[in-house]
Amino acid sequence: MELLSGLLSSLGLSGAAGLNASIPLLLVGLLARFGVVDLAAPFDLLANPWVLLGIGVLGVLDFIGDKIPGVDHALHLVGGVVNAAAGAILFAAQTGVADVPPALSLALGFVVAGGVHATRAAVRPVAT
Repeated sequence: MELLSGLLSSLGLSGAAGLNASIPLLLVGLLARFGVVDLAAPFDLLANPWVLLGIGVLGVLDFIGDKIPGVDHALHLVGGVVNAAAGAILFAAQTGVADVPPALSLALGFVVAGGVHATRAAVRPVAT
């Protein structure tokens, strides 16, 4: 049951990263910082105060840049890679998915977040 719970939380976090990379990364980093969530070995760096500050600054810059017409298109292009990478990191960071090989968990997170971002990018011209 713990494996299923970890897998579902990993899928949810990587899907959320497909929409916005900074918010799920910041949330998981803060939860790890305050001891609510345990992160796997290299991913516990998300709880570092400097990393949290950097993610927060990038999130604010993304929020502001999204309001400027030319900049928002560039942000969405770059976001295709950044959001997918954030999804891969968030998926692999979950300790409940320890039975899944790290390369597979990174790939799954990349595919989930990339798919969510691609769907958002496809719908974006219609919404605009």
